[in-house]
Amino acid sequence: MSSVIVLGHSFIRRLDDSLTGSWTNLGFDPDQLQVLCLGKSGGKIPNLYARCISDTIQQVQPSVVLLQIGGNDLDCADNVRVKGTLVTDLFSIAQWLVTGFGIKRVGFLQLLYRRTTRVTPVTIYNESVDFVNSALKQRCMGSTVCFFWRHKGLKDGVSENLCRDGVHLSSNGMRKYIYSVRGAVLQGLKFAAA
Repeated sequence: MSSVIVLGHSFIRRLDDSLTGSWTNLGFDPDQLQVLCLGKSGGKIPNLYARCISDTIQQVQPSVVLLQIGGNDLDCADNVRVKGTLVTDLFSIAQWLVTGFGIKRVGFLQLLYRRTTRVTPVTIYNESVDFVNSALKQRCMGSTVCFFWRHKGLKDGVSENLCRDGVHLSSNGMRKYIYSVRGAVLQGLKFAAA
């Protein structure tokens, strides 16, 4: 049986909470594929190196790992520095996953805009999201193990898909997100089989 792990911040924790009924396991047959969502509210890149994450990856042995992380890292007083190093930091995680755990493919899920932020002004935050997404997409083009996933239905009109807090997805936004992450899983599995 194949397995995929989706790692990240609160979007992934909320995704996991939303996967009920026919959407349990992202709608995949659990006898064929196991999808495990590991999300930490407020999660930042250093959280991915936690021992419990390493232990889970070793135990599950996924062929694909999807990463939805980086948004909380950008919302900081040192935004310019973080924006400049985030893509390198994400690729370091991918290298750690591939060399340390034998992951076949790592997918970077598109960072999304916010309507509200804690530290960085919203306009600067959203410009930083565009910069990082563009740089990630470009860097993935030259990679044999990494790919960039653009969230269908959420790129341009994300604002109306956010809940009142201006950060997290509304129920309509989460529905689109579930479909998108399912597509990213399928893409990762296709690449891993090649």
